[in-house]
Amino acid sequence: MHGYEMIKTLQERSGGRYAASPGSVYPTLQMLEDRGFVTVSPSEGKKVYSITDDGRAFLAEGRVDEHDEHGRRDFWQGQNEEWGEVSALWQELRACGPLLMSALRGARHDPDKLRRLKLLLERIRGELSEIAGTPGKFDA
Repeated sequence: MHGYEMIKTLQERSGGRYAASPGSVYPTLQMLEDRGFVTVSPSEGKKVYSITDDGRAFLAEGRVDEHDEHGRRDFWQGQNEEWGEVSALWQELRACGPLLMSALRGARHDPDKLRRLKLLLERIRGELSEIAGTPGKFDA
């Protein structure tokens, strides 16, 4: 598999939750090659990476069981339905960032909009703290 295929596979397997950058993938592949965990061979003008037996052994040593010590599913072993929901939430979160910045710019000279925005963010933070089970921990 070449690097770009790995980037796309990581994104697909994480349900869109993780989008690796070439700046993180290629140095990691170089490190894995240096440690003998992958081999590289040219194919159609691209570098194709293959895991070695040492790489498989290393991966097996570090593999997490289906559930971690807190009973959560391992990152890659979540059910497809779960990842669909999580992916949709991540997409909502990503869409909120630019919208929040636009709202801040639009409200900066309007005291009523600033007040409404502050109340909205306080309510969101409170509900997030409640869902996370950490009420009061992240109070401003």
